[in-house]
Formats: sequence, structure tokens, C-alpha cells
Amino acid sequence: MIAAFYGKHYSLERLREKSFITRLGVSMLGISEAAEKIGSRTMGVQISFQQLLEDAPLPCIVHWNQQHFVVVYRMSKGQVWVADPGAGKVKYTQEEFCNCWQSNKKEGKATGIALLLEPTPAFYAVEEEDTIDYQGLGFLFSYLRPYKQLLGQLLLGLLLGSLIQLLLPFLTQSIVDFGISNQNLNYVYLVLLAQLMLTFSSSTDYCILYGHFFSVYRRMFLFVS
Repeated sequence: MIAAFYGKHYSLERLREKSFITRLGVSMLGISEAAEKIGSRTMGVQISFQQLLEDAPLPCIVHWNQQHFVVVYRMSKGQVWVADPGAGKVKYTQEEFCNCWQSNKKEGKATGIALLLEPTPAFYAVEEEDTIDYQGLGFLFSYLRPYKQLLGQLLLGLLLGSLIQLLLPFLTQSIVDFGISNQNLNYVYLVLLAQLMLTFSSSTDYCILYGHFFSVYRRMFLFVS
């Protein structure tokens, strides 16, 4: 979330690799090292609420209920906005926030642990392809979105082609039932011509749609590779 705030997007898998996550979770040291590896400057501090409000650059990370970490992305004198991996975005009063965050005392004042982060020039110099999320179907859907009209035409063409294939046996049956039985050659010729036109139209549509599909697939392959 903090990287996204400054304009960069990283996959969850990539950040896990950099933060040395274990079965027990991740430590503040691991988060700090991961942030520094993507070009951020970090500093772990033990500070009071007033110091967090007045001096800390937002967003920052705080130790929450001595169990996990959350992101503080907005603060006012009486309220704090937090992004919690388990609960989502939540707004707390100052008292509620301090009860969950502050677990120590320093010089007689209640304090909590925070990790302050700021981007360095190295953060913005990272190669763009390093920030692309190739995990899951999200990346695929985001790339296919510009081609949704073409893909819609492809699906419609496949549906029409299937319907034509379903109609052909009925047309053949009608030749036997009405054309040959009644010796109506004009009807036979008419149905045969209709079958020929439907087959030709279906084949042409398949060729066009295959060309479009191959073009999209080729662009995707070149982009991903």
C-alpha cells in the first residue's frame, strides 16, 4: 500500500520474498529490509501519539496489539485512519488507536513502535517491469480489457458457428422429408444452396476470428515474455 501511495505496485509474492516471511509471520526488521530493497529509507522508532501526529511522514507502519502490523495513512487530532490486512480500512478515535498501538513507556509517556518510510531516488529508478504483477488472473484480465470488444465478437462468432452446425442436420433431414419424398427438385436445390452459403459464411467467420485471436495472443505472448 505504501509503495502504491508513491506510485509503484509490487506483487505480494515479490514482497514476501524480500521480507523473509516465515510461518510465524513477518518482523519489523523484515518489513524494513524489504522496503529498503525497493528503494525506501526506513527508520524504526518508539514515539508518542503526539510525535506520530506531528512528525511522522504518512503513510507509516505501526505495531498493532503486539501481534501484527498495520498502515496508518491519515491522522487528525482526534481520529486515525488505519489499513489493516485483516479488517480493511478502519477509522479509530485517538483513544481506540492508542489502546491498540501503545505498549511501552518512554520518559513517562505512553509510546508505540512505528516504522517510518520515505522513498529515495532509487525507489523511482527501479525498472518498471519489476513492478508488474504476473500472479493470478488479474494481470491477464487487465491486459485483455482493451480487447474486450474483439473478444466479444470472437465469442459471438463461435456461438453463431455452433448454431449453424446445429442447423445443418435439420436442413439435410428436410431435403429427405420434403424434397426427395415429394420429388421437389427446386426445394432440394434451394436447401443445398442455403447449406453451401451457411458453410461458406461460417468458414469465413472462423478465418477472420482466428486471425484476430492469433493477433491478440501474439501481442500478449510478446508482452509477457
